[in-house]
Amino acid sequence: MSISLLNSAEFLSSKLSATSMNEPKSNLKRDFLSTREAATRLGVALSTVQLWVETGVLPAWKTPGGHRRIPADVIDSIQARQRSVLSSTPTPELFRALVVEDDPVQRELYSRQFSEWNLPIQLFMAEDGFEGLVLIGRHSPDLVITDLAMPEMDGFKMIRRLKPSRLSPGASSSSLLRSVPMT
Repeated sequence: MSISLLNSAEFLSSKLSATSMNEPKSNLKRDFLSTREAATRLGVALSTVQLWVETGVLPAWKTPGGHRRIPADVIDSIQARQRSVLSSTPTPELFRALVVEDDPVQRELYSRQFSEWNLPIQLFMAEDGFEGLVLIGRHSPDLVITDLAMPEMDGFKMIRRLKPSRLSPGASSSSLLRSVPMT
């Protein structure tokens, strides 16, 4: 919303023409807020509201004494947006894990173990190193668990072929790879 400062006569005449002439003038006073009242309602600094008025973010007019007046309905709509933003709960980002294992029984054990943890994990499975590299390129997993002894492309070859660009920005493959002995 980009409305510049209006002079008080223009703003009041447009507001008066929109309201009933029989309405008491005390209601008109409640239709507008001072910058301090607006700041209090919005939970921001007075200088922030003043800046928003000067840059056209908030519509306002100035009294003959130079005081700014802001329509209460504008502040009410901003408060409603604040409440909706604050009430929405962010969805947790899924942790992506890839298991590279040629043995179907082992893959099933990994799958069952991950599902038992009841954590927000997206699990990918690959049968060999080549498929593992494809899934790494496609999904950028946070964790890769690999069998080292597999036919065709084993875990060692797969790890050597990992390029730093497929890993976190600024990281090298040697700094992120950790060997965890499995029994």
